Amino acid sequence: MGLTLLKSEILIYNYTSHSVPPKKFFEKIINFSLKQLKEKEKISLALVFVDSFAIKKLNSYWRKKDYPPTVLSFPLKEKKKEELDGVKILGDIFLCPSEIEKQAKERNLNLRDFYLMLLVHSLLHLYGFTHETERKQRQMEKLEKLIISLIKF
Repeated sequence: MGLTLLKSEILIYNYTSHSVPPKKFFEKIINFSLKQLKEKEKISLALVFVDSFAIKKLNSYWRKKDYPPTVLSFPLKEKKKEELDGVKILGDIFLCPSEIEKQAKERNLNLRDFYLMLLVHSLLHLYGFTHETERKQRQMEKLEKLIISLIKF
């Protein structure tokens, strides 16, 4: 019996000169993660690739932190996800390829593996998981590690 995939709408916007993994790479990670999260509805989310200046500006405005992170997640709503034409809209994930490449190199990680880790982590944030307390962090990390360990490329 094959893996049943939900028909998700994954919008990808690359506003950088960096190449990023193909859409199929992100679709596989997201769809597999949705199955692990027991998502029954079609979802929509956007992956937005921006340069370090833009992500630093977003981080400064929304989180009051003055550095360019690898990724920022913006859930549409914390408690109740909006639906449009039967599609659950999760929110947006902003990624900075230059910071991702830099940190992958510093951590001696394969670039695709690092994208995998960041995407799963960010998707969990769109579902309301946080690391605000030790208990919440352990819960999020446990689920994150489980999903990552089960994804096969």
